[in-house]
Amino acid sequence: MSKVIQHTHHDTASGKTIDIFDNLYNFEKHYQIMKWAIKQPYSFDMGFDAVITEQASKLVCRSTVNIDKKEYLHRFELDQVPPIWNRIKDKELSRSWINVLTPHHVPRMHPDNFKPGSVTILYYINMKWDPDWDGYTVWRTEDLSSIEFMADFVPGRIAMFDSNIPHKATVPSLDAPAFRFTLNSVWE
Repeated sequence: MSKVIQHTHHDTASGKTIDIFDNLYNFEKHYQIMKWAIKQPYSFDMGFDAVITEQASKLVCRSTVNIDKKEYLHRFELDQVPPIWNRIKDKELSRSWINVLTPHHVPRMHPDNFKPGSVTILYYINMKWDPDWDGYTVWRTEDLSSIEFMADFVPGRIAMFDSNIPHKATVPSLDAPAFRFTLNSVWE
């Protein structure tokens, strides 16, 4: 863990929370996480809702990550970050996956889980990301009428939020020379 963790807290209009954490890991730890993420088995699959919403087939690249709570906490050391640990210590890791975005994907607004009290932890895996490459995350109000909060894609950043907040990634710009990797996990 880095010595100076930066933490930003946002309360939504509906009383939910979004927390952003930066500088959690030094270069070596972030590099180890990136190496682990790259070794996960990736596959192409249909976008979960594209066939129904657009009557079109859209491919996405993702990896379902088989990791239990103990291994997750060891690998990411989140039990050493009190605001994160206090929120997930009594929860079980429900599921984890890695999304890989390119400028050709079409992310949709979605919740990660509707179960009350569920928490999502989103980790930005890439080692380098220029702000001009876009790829930020957007959270919207429950009725989707306006943007509630936005966070830049910052390498090593963790976003922790109520899983039922509608959100989506934005696609990287055509200038981005790399895939946009994020590790998502849902805690119930």
